[in-house]
Amino acid sequence: MRRQRLRDYVLYVLIASAAVGTVVFYAYHVPVGTEFPVRWVGLVAATAFVFWEVVDLNRRYWKVGRFWIAMALLLIAHTAIFSTLLAKYRTISLLLLGFSVAPEILALSMCLDQLVRRTGEKS
Repeated sequence: MRRQRLRDYVLYVLIASAAVGTVVFYAYHVPVGTEFPVRWVGLVAATAFVFWEVVDLNRRYWKVGRFWIAMALLLIAHTAIFSTLLAKYRTISLLLLGFSVAPEILALSMCLDQLVRRTGEKS
């Protein structure tokens, strides 16, 4: 149990370090006067929240390899769709992105449940 807790703390520190490193990199390498990419930061935050919740809601599948493959594919699809939308429509607000979180968590959980259960059945 202690080993798992230590692993979790190390993971948290690594994630926090990556976030801080990204902000520092942005601060030093982006020209002064450049508009801060609020929509893209919002997308990263929403994606992290959505997938964190979906993984947490589907704990029963954590030891199933198909679950992680399905999660990776859904993450790629999510990122491709939302990146395309944000690149094409500059007027998409963070409020709209925020309202899409709950339905997306539900939809992703339902997709995962179907993908993992169906592919796990022996025919």
